[in-house]
Amino acid sequence: ASQCMLVGHARPHLVLLIPNDATHAAVTDDAIKAAIEQVNADVPHYRKIKSHLRVPEAFTIENGLLTANQKLRRRAVEKHYKDLIDRAYASTSG
Repeated sequence: ASQCMLVGHARPHLVLLIPNDATHAAVTDDAIKAAIEQVNADVPHYRKIKSHLRVPEAFTIENGLLTANQKLRRRAVEKHYKDLIDRAYASTSG
């Protein structure tokens, strides 16, 4: 099962990380934006997802981004994709 992850702790807004694996490859950006809009409709402004970011690989046990119990290693994911995440925030600021 593939997973997505929200980042945003100590950041100005939330960004959704989406692994670019086989499960998500066929999902269009428009479909992602529609799903985000649906989620955002029911949350307060400070919990709204402002953008999404496709990351190049799935979260797996082998690459250290999941635990043996298939739980996200949030710090490891954020560290692994730090440059991409920082660029995503830079492009959405303002």
